[in-house]
Amino acid sequence: MRAAAATIALVLIASTFAACTTTRVNPEGQVTDFRRLSGAEWTAFANEMVNSLAMSGIIDDFPTDDTGRVIVAIGDFRNQTDNHYFTRDRQLMYNRIEDAMVRSRRVGINRDVAGTGGTRDALLRDIQDLMNSPDYDPETMQLGSGAPIPSLILTGQIVAITTREGRTTQIDYQVNCELIDVRRRYAVWSDSFDLTKQRTRGLFGS
Repeated sequence: MRAAAATIALVLIASTFAACTTTRVNPEGQVTDFRRLSGAEWTAFANEMVNSLAMSGIIDDFPTDDTGRVIVAIGDFRNQTDNHYFTRDRQLMYNRIEDAMVRSRRVGINRDVAGTGGTRDALLRDIQDLMNSPDYDPETMQLGSGAPIPSLILTGQIVAITTREGRTTQIDYQVNCELIDVRRRYAVWSDSFDLTKQRTRGLFGS
């Protein structure tokens, strides 16, 4: 009887400590730290961003290439949080953004100017240099070779607020996005997107 009671006690202790871990299983079946955004969550953000951009109608105001797409360069999304995962996972975020924008069939992504993730100032400087080329056609935003120059730069920042109540910790992330008109050098569209992460510690958690 004592052995059975000891076994039950060990099972209860193990269950309690299991609830204290900081990992979870996301919809893609991957185990991640609860503070970390999964690929599925980045995909949901990117799709929501593209939908917001499409509904604004701002893309219709810019010249297209010969396929009917407006050319966009993706700039840096600054990590303004203390979560180091965003710095490490930034390429995953860029990939999801590019996928969603290209699937919209309204936007083409330029990877030649400063590269994806270049700073806003570097992108503006490099694009301005191309626009000063004698082969540049301002009507089509193209060089003589036919290579299109980006009309817009997508950039942004990630911020976060952490709140704790009892054993529950909640992190509210916000991704602030803005689209910059290359010619005029000011934002023509902006929006913010919220992603919430939550964890409840076990009774004996730290």
